[in-house]
Amino acid sequence: MQLISVLTLCFLPLLSIAQIKVAAKDATAAEINAANFKCNGNADQKEINDALRQGKIVELSSGTFNCNGEIKGGNNILRGKGKNATKIITTAKNGIHFEGRLLARFNATGELNAGSNAINVRGNPNIGSGDIILIASDDLYCGLRGYYMNGEGAVVKSAIGGTINLQQPLKLDYKKNARIVTYQFHDNVGMENFTLETRNGEVALMIKYATNAFYKNIDLIDPTEKCWQGFSVNNVYGFEYSNLYASGILHGRSTTTPHGYGFYISGAEDGIIKNCKGYNNKHSFEISGYLEVPVSRNIRLENCETDNDWRAGFSTHGAASDIDWINCTAKNANGGFLIRSDNNRIINPVVECRDYNSAFFIGEYTQQNGTWDKFDGIGGDNLYIENPTVDGAGVTNCYFEFRDPIRNMEVVGGSFTGARNGLLIFYGMECSNFTLKNCYFNIKGLKHLFEMQPGKGETTYNTTLQVSFENVQLCGGGAPQDLLTSPVATDLQFSGVDWNCD
Repeated sequence: MQLISVLTLCFLPLLSIAQIKVAAKDATAAEINAANFKCNGNADQKEINDALRQGKIVELSSGTFNCNGEIKGGNNILRGKGKNATKIITTAKNGIHFEGRLLARFNATGELNAGSNAINVRGNPNIGSGDIILIASDDLYCGLRGYYMNGEGAVVKSAIGGTINLQQPLKLDYKKNARIVTYQFHDNVGMENFTLETRNGEVALMIKYATNAFYKNIDLIDPTEKCWQGFSVNNVYGFEYSNLYASGILHGRSTTTPHGYGFYISGAEDGIIKNCKGYNNKHSFEISGYLEVPVSRNIRLENCETDNDWRAGFSTHGAASDIDWINCTAKNANGGFLIRSDNNRIINPVVECRDYNSAFFIGEYTQQNGTWDKFDGIGGDNLYIENPTVDGAGVTNCYFEFRDPIRNMEVVGGSFTGARNGLLIFYGMECSNFTLKNCYFNIKGLKHLFEMQPGKGETTYNTTLQVSFENVQLCGGGAPQDLLTSPVATDLQFSGVDWNCD
């Protein structure tokens, strides 16, 4: 197991750059006197936007800013006086958005192959050494849903006319409508040190087409539970989330299908998310890629926490890869980790369940043209989990539920208690090279150790499970033959398993 190395974010010193000051109506007298722009408490986004157009850094005073329209910046940093000092209340559909610009698309002259450093395109893109471009196509990423496309960022080494040489070889193949996309990226942009309250909005905070972007020390609250995306990045290369809080991001709560993502990473590379907390969202943390963006990859989460989420607190969709989750905790959870992408490493997770969804839910078996035969992801590919602590509280369905094929998965160490149904549930698919090592499982009261079910509407399933148990305690249950469903699974290897522990 090897953790990824997230690129160091190169934030530039900004002490010498003039700061444009904006004062709230209820700011201190000193702040109002020193301000370049003074708000009257009504449509305060107008003064903030004027300030963003005049300078790189805009500093908000203490007090409350009332906005009924979008705060829209570009090459900016928006900075308050602190979470408890500066508050923005917005009723706009889009709260605060910083965006660069998409410039042009150039079609490749042919297919592009993984491992290649050279690209030929029709036309003459205005790019040079060090520029970042997007390599994209209409190929489905790993053959998944129709909105997950192949994509990756690439740094230009040299460009002469339509011939482009890259600093690193391509990771993916591009066959269908292969192309490059060029941008005007803004560098070292972000938001920090305030509280945002969004009411009836859709996307609270967005940074798009940027490099070295950041959100720091911000509380986000939606008392209306209407917001879809909280802290969002899109087409971003190098980013940091730190000391953030997101609550009520549910996109129209209902009793059946609330949506909403507190921290939404959709098409971003090389990032770190640390010391962030979500409360009462659908998924507090969601990592994916959607349509013409890079597959989200090389992202590290550290010391993050979710509480009272409607579904799993930590989630990936198919168009993501190479994600590290370090010391992450899901409290009062209806599922801890929902993994639908490959190459995840989950270290020291804690899952404290309050509802039926499994602590580790791998994949999402979906319907395609009326038949349940389509896997949503590749969550069982190269999945490593180390030293998990799971408390099912007697309500969670099982410790692990698999709706993706399993191809190389390892669980090392950890303690599992409180499931009510099974240790492992498989939904009729491939299971190969799956190892559990040095783990403790309380299996008292479980219906089965393994349960194999066909997909919905299907009648056949894979009866072979290639699972290896090494130095594992399976405590409080019966003999192995009493814990296997029918038909009996094959290729089960038990090495040093303790069935008689307390």
